[in-house]
Amino acid sequence: MADASSPPTPARAERGAAGDHRAADARRASPWAGVPDDPRGLVCPTCGTVVPPGRVHRAFLAALSWFLLVPAVAGVLALTLGPQAIERNSLLWVVGWAAIGAPAAVAALRRGYTLRCRACGAKGLVGAGTFEARRSLAVRPRPADPVPTGGHVTTLAPLPDGRLAAGVVGGAIRVWDPSAPDGDGDARLLTGHVRDVEHLAVLSDGRLASASRDGSVRVWDLAGSPPIVLTRNDVVADALAALPGGALAWGGRDGMIHVQHPDAPAASHRVLAFEHGHRARGVTALVALPDGRLVAGGHDDALRVYDPASDAPPTVHGHHTAPVHALAVLADGRIASAEGLLDDGRFGGAVRVQHLDGTPQAAPAEVTVTLATPPREVAQLRDGRLVTLGHDRHLRVLDLTTPGPTPLRMGDRVTHLAALPDGRIVTSLADATVEVWDVPGRT
Repeated sequence: MADASSPPTPARAERGAAGDHRAADARRASPWAGVPDDPRGLVCPTCGTVVPPGRVHRAFLAALSWFLLVPAVAGVLALTLGPQAIERNSLLWVVGWAAIGAPAAVAALRRGYTLRCRACGAKGLVGAGTFEARRSLAVRPRPADPVPTGGHVTTLAPLPDGRLAAGVVGGAIRVWDPSAPDGDGDARLLTGHVRDVEHLAVLSDGRLASASRDGSVRVWDLAGSPPIVLTRNDVVADALAALPGGALAWGGRDGMIHVQHPDAPAASHRVLAFEHGHRARGVTALVALPDGRLVAGGHDDALRVYDPASDAPPTVHGHHTAPVHALAVLADGRIASAEGLLDDGRFGGAVRVQHLDGTPQAAPAEVTVTLATPPREVAQLRDGRLVTLGHDRHLRVLDLTTPGPTPLRMGDRVTHLAALPDGRIVTSLADATVEVWDVPGRT
């Protein structure tokens, strides 16, 4: 299955039995229901106020006017300057201005316009990516208001109580409740690392583990106790995973996997034996299975399954076509691996979903989705679909029952991705903010 080459259209408005249209509410990430007798009108889900159809239609016309305005102005300037403009190369300036302004106008047209309820202030984004203004007003997912993090985000982790944790450039970890009215409820800043936090993992008891580029792995009690420092060394942990029994596993470029329980660090510390492929090139991804086993991926193009409680050698599962960048355990027990590949001189990637030994076999044995860009993160939504973040900073939704990925139009600024239990996703952006999104089509 190949990545779609043509740009995807925005997600269209849902249509109910009465022919209503829906747009996303920016404050609560919930739909704006259309007025049954006029599908262009919208009803604010917060206070029930009807947004007049004329305002919805004018949003489309405003986007269309921007699309037509730039070439029109360029043409008028060219006619006004006349033949002498050619001698002074002014026409080249006009053409250059139009070449820069026209793409900006097209981007504004495709992004859409925000409508605000005058009664309560709730916002909805009505896209204008289609010229069928009356019956096909396009609707794009709209996040909750962006929350500033105080620095560029290096990793994300949802907590069991609904809060979010984000590693920030410089070594701090920010914990907050995104559902709070001000988007900053009960915010806390965890400090101790002296370099960027690269990985976060949530333990079974709710504590938060972090791995930093300073070579340390720490476990934080969010109730306020001092953190537990598990290790300090020169090898940076490139992968971190929480095991069901409360232990942590991390691996790095030295090809070693360390397993340690934070409540008994010295007594529980184990180093798992690795084969030469991992030892030479390092561990890039770790994930724990529900039965306590540990799955590791690396640069040697294979998945290895370890039993941390046993000295038995790992089980090797196939030789993949490329290094493994990320792993995720799906609800049916399968493993999804995000891989980058170089095939016949073309740089690309794939997401491979497969069974491992001891997992249920109800679903197909293996599904591979080929992508034009290597994926570096993968997460599963509540409805079973997968969301990937590629090296091009674009998100793609993968429905394993249908061919091909579906790109999400959220710009090219996404830096990290995580899935929430309610089916939404949280993303960090290049402008040091975090947004919560409602993925189109979720159930």
